Amino acid sequence: MMISKLSPFIFLLVAVPNVMTIGMPGGLYPQDPNNPKFMRMAWKAVKYVDEDFNSSYMMVPIKVTEAWSQVVGGINYYLVVLYGESACEKNEVAASEAPPANCQYRANGNRALYNVKVHTRPWQHYEHFTVEKIRDVDAEEEI
Repeated sequence: MMISKLSPFIFLLVAVPNVMTIGMPGGLYPQDPNNPKFMRMAWKAVKYVDEDFNSSYMMVPIKVTEAWSQVVGGINYYLVVLYGESACEKNEVAASEAPPANCQYRANGNRALYNVKVHTRPWQHYEHFTVEKIRDVDAEEEI
């Protein structure tokens, strides 16, 4: 009888520290924005940013400033990315064919911060991108 009354308490003593070290499912966890995988994601989002940005030049990622992850039915990545106008014209190069070496940021071009959400299901080779402009960024503003 004594064991059955103590069982829930013992379970909590064992489970709570494990949940605290692993993290709660659905919680947001900060990631290193300098991880190269986030810049690759930012490049994949270029075509969606270009749809939103009214310019004849392709927007390219300059810097990932923030990165967060969330485990859901897959993984959500939340990025804050600084994009800038490149020297590549939209009608000359498809966004999917714009590698960093060919389309670099054009000095003094327009810049903007974007929220980029990437929902991934790696086991299904699935990625879904959602982008939203936060604000324009002046050429001399440090980000």
